[in-house]
This record gives sequence, C-alpha cells and structure tokens, in this order.
Amino acid sequence: MTQSMSISTGIIIRFLAVIIPTFAFASPYNPLDKPYIKDNGIIRIGINEQHPNGVRYPVISSVYINTRQVMPPDNAGADFQITTRSNKGNLWNPTLGGDCKQNPSKLTGVLANWVGAGLSGIPSSNGILIGVKPRLYNEPGLTGCLGEGPFVPVRFNFGVTLGDGKVLPREAMIIDMSVKREPGAEVLRKHLSEYPVAFPHAKLMRYAYYSIDGKTFRPFNVGYTNDTNVWPVGKNHNKEGKAIALCQTPRSKLDGTTCMAFYTHSPTTMTLSLRNSASRKLNLMTLLGGSNNNASQTSDKITDYNWHTKRALMAVGRIGTVKAVISISESKIKNWGNF
Repeated sequence: MTQSMSISTGIIIRFLAVIIPTFAFASPYNPLDKPYIKDNGIIRIGINEQHPNGVRYPVISSVYINTRQVMPPDNAGADFQITTRSNKGNLWNPTLGGDCKQNPSKLTGVLANWVGAGLSGIPSSNGILIGVKPRLYNEPGLTGCLGEGPFVPVRFNFGVTLGDGKVLPREAMIIDMSVKREPGAEVLRKHLSEYPVAFPHAKLMRYAYYSIDGKTFRPFNVGYTNDTNVWPVGKNHNKEGKAIALCQTPRSKLDGTTCMAFYTHSPTTMTLSLRNSASRKLNLMTLLGGSNNNASQTSDKITDYNWHTKRALMAVGRIGTVKAVISISESKIKNWGNF
C-alpha cells in the first residue's frame, strides 16, 4: 500500500469512527443537512441540494461543465451516486440517495474540505467526503414502488476531489466510493453494484461512446446508432472496458464538443440506458463494481465487515481532453482501491 493510500484510508476510517456516531439519528434536525458546492471553474457539482420536491438527497445533485448544467437534480434514485445489491438485485439494493417513495437516506457525516484522494498539493477545498446510512430503494426493476424503503445495516462513504489545474487537470474529478456491511446485511454482489452511476440530460449529453483501454473511443451503438435519444426506453445496454462517455455531438464533431466520461482503472461492465423521469428524459451511465463475466466467482461477493473502496474518475471536455485526463490521472494515482 502506498503512502498516499494509507493516508486516504486512514482519513476514511477516522471519519467513520468519529463523525458518523456524532450525528447519526441524533435528532429530527440535522445540522449537516445543507447544500455543499464544489467548483474549480470547469466542473461544478452540488451535493445535498434541495430538489424540486423540497427534499435533499445525500448525492451529487447537479453537475455543470463550463457553467452549463449537464445533469439536473431529479429524484432519490437518479442524480449522481452509488448503489449496491445482493443476489436479490433490485429487491435488496441500498442506495445513497433514498427510496422510491422519495424518502432520503441519512446523511451522517460531512468533511466539507477533504484531502482524501491521496494527491499531494491539491487544496482541501477541492474535495468533500460524506457518510451515509442508506435506505433500500425498494423498487424491483421498473414494475413499481413497493413503498418506503427501510434503513439497512450498510454504510457508505462518498468522496470527490476536483482537479486544481496544477496537480491534476481541472477537467478531472476523482470519485472515492466505499461500502461496509454490518451484522445483518445481506452479502453484496459487485457486478450488481453501481460505482458510480449518473443521470445526465439525454437531449444534451446525447451520443454514446466507450473505450476498452481508455485510449481509443468507439461509438456505443445500440442497433445501428449511438444516438441515445432513439434507443428503447428503460433497457440497459452493456459493454466491457474501462471508459464510457456521453457527448453533445456525434463522432465527426467530437473535437469541438463537450463529453462527460467515467473511467475505471480495472476493466468492468459498463452500462448505458435511456430513462424517463417525471419531467424529462435522462441517460443512465454507470460503471459496475465488478464485471458480469466474473459474477460466478467468489471475488464478486462482499461477505466481511471491512471497508471496500473503489476509486474512479470523471473526465470532461473534448474527447482528446478526456483521453489526456485519463492518461495523467493514471500516472498520478497509485492506488485505485480494494473493491
């Protein structure tokens, strides 16, 4: 384990041991329950912002690229977050945001200025770490909500670090995602877990791409097209690889467009899907915690009570910029977690 990862892991452990018991279920009023904004001039994110229904969910609730909103606050099961699942799939999936009745998960701790990404020199003001006690989303597939989702014996940590333009490009955002089972929790399955998942505007972030290696991007075609707006609604589409991207314009114009990409150090199953929300169409984009190809292996299961952390990357900008950000991040990040 590198020095940087030791520091990062130590912060996470202390965060859970000290911060979470202080605030978890202390009273109906939660002093942490306010919006948190991080902005480096290229990427701007809001965390725990108030949604149109008046509720705050402990997720990344909005994403802006170059002052333009590419992902809106939508609902407890959307936005930008992490989820995990057992063998029961959507019948047992603790969710960072909340349940299908729009009850929020519990925000239990916040380090509003965080240096946990392990890159020396990035200001702590560029990072934030939150702790969350999740609810079950409680909606099996698209068949309908089963009602209020209970809190379950699982803990989440969710941290981000924006690039500062010196140590890491401002087009980069490191995402640190941790899960811990507690006694009574079901066994978690990595290939059914989303680390991370986001729901950008489908009409804006419209054209889909993927990369096996993070260096060469190809159209993510469904049938004859990578235009997500004509894909079937609600159907997931998978690729194996290291990166997926949603872009504003098709490939012939990629050099002059804006893309939002997710990158993982180790290849995994990547999913895209066109979804309907209450007022708009959104694109689901996610990196699964493990490959569907490894679903039958013991390593796909989380059976212990230890913290399991996965580090991923969001890169934005033209496709050439996205590739450069991935390359620089690979050279700087020495440990991508133990998920």
